[in-house]
Amino acid sequence: MRVNAINPGYTTHDVRGTEARHADAALNETMRRMTPMERRGEPSEFAGPAVFFLSDASAFVTGVCLAVDGGYCAM
Repeated sequence: MRVNAINPGYTTHDVRGTEARHADAALNETMRRMTPMERRGEPSEFAGPAVFFLSDASAFVTGVCLAVDGGYCAM
């Protein structure tokens, strides 16, 4: 059995109830400065890592939490 996860970073899609917080210019600037790629991720950018985990390319991968966050966790 394999168990893996994708740990998403800030995205352009707001989770319901977070619209006001994500509209905060100060928060967006802080997030931009703390993310090496200097932007939010697009929801479509999480598809590639998901496909990897679903494919034979990850047949011997388990116990991985893959950060897909533009480098945010690396800071």
